[in-house]
Amino acid sequence: VTALTSGAVFTLAIGPETLKLTTKVILQGAWNGSAMTTLLKTAAVLPATDPYGQNTTPSVSPNTTTAQVVDWVLVELRDSANPSSVIASRAGFLLSNGNVVDTNYTQPLNFTGVNNGNYKVAIRHRNHLGIMTLNDVDFSAGMATVDFAQTPPRFEVRSAYIEPAERVYELNATLNFDLPEGARAAIREGVPLT
Repeated sequence: VTALTSGAVFTLAIGPETLKLTTKVILQGAWNGSAMTTLLKTAAVLPATDPYGQNTTPSVSPNTTTAQVVDWVLVELRDSANPSSVIASRAGFLLSNGNVVDTNYTQPLNFTGVNNGNYKVAIRHRNHLGIMTLNDVDFSAGMATVDFAQTPPRFEVRSAYIEPAERVYELNATLNFDLPEGARAAIREGVPLT
């Protein structure tokens, strides 16, 4: 449109919200003490399509990209009041430095069609325990950063706890340090919490 006349009507289309997440996590099984290995990529056995049923296929195979791909992960935004309710999920790639990237191998990971607000962020991997933020993550500005490799970690206990010498907390090392020592000891010893 180059000019509007009196009484002209036009429609403004506004697309769905896109939330952007920059996140980092470490998989214990791939951790070699300083980074995660890319053995699956080297062996060219990474699935061409995500293994989580998201029907995500990157334009460049994870086996041939120059990015240092460790494996696929599933990242979820969960309801802050009811964390068992998944609001949105995206398959992405975990790189050897811990960064989770979109299928174009860059950050951030984009969630289209999700309203700005507070969410729990969860990351799942097919061979490791899942991890989820303890506190809500604020997406009111449309973007957020969650570093699951930080010290001290701020995420929920789901099953097991391992504290490696390097003090890097992996997906299956999920401990909330706000727990009393008795609860932490029970987790380390494998005693179920009721």
